[in-house]
Amino acid sequence: MDHDGLLELSRAILATPSLANVRVTRGARQVYWMSREAPHDTLALTHPRTSRGKIEEGLRTSGLTLDEAVTRLARGQVLGLGYEDPSWPAVARESLSLIFPALLLSAGFRYASRILRRPHDGLRLFTLPGQRQARKASIMFVPGDTPRLELAWMGSNRRLSYLLWQRPAIPGVL
Repeated sequence: MDHDGLLELSRAILATPSLANVRVTRGARQVYWMSREAPHDTLALTHPRTSRGKIEEGLRTSGLTLDEAVTRLARGQVLGLGYEDPSWPAVARESLSLIFPALLLSAGFRYASRILRRPHDGLRLFTLPGQRQARKASIMFVPGDTPRLELAWMGSNRRLSYLLWQRPAIPGVL
């Protein structure tokens, strides 16, 4: 019986032609490791149902630091600012669940570190909905010494491409 969806995930990975050279093995804590020939390409994947909604813990375990506002949004709580859209917690949880930490902390980190002038600057991952002002509340990735996610109001168009932080789509898996 496949209660955690990992059997479904492994079958979908093996059935995808572009992932034909990937070896799938089961590790501890219901995690699949996809190992290519190069050891630096080792990735950890979990099925979205495996995390059981523990988005905050998953991001922290991967090595990201979350500021207080991102922590509240990851838990599905409102910020209490008085002018936020009521859909922010749901939208933030959905978008945060799409983060693939191994990709963000490797390719995303290298790219952000290269293009940002100051280490404390950040790049927008996504903008929270329902805002009409120039400076919009966004979840930012700040590479720095300890990579972190923070909520910031930003009027710039600097954005980290979703290709550098989102879980890759695997056909047949939600």
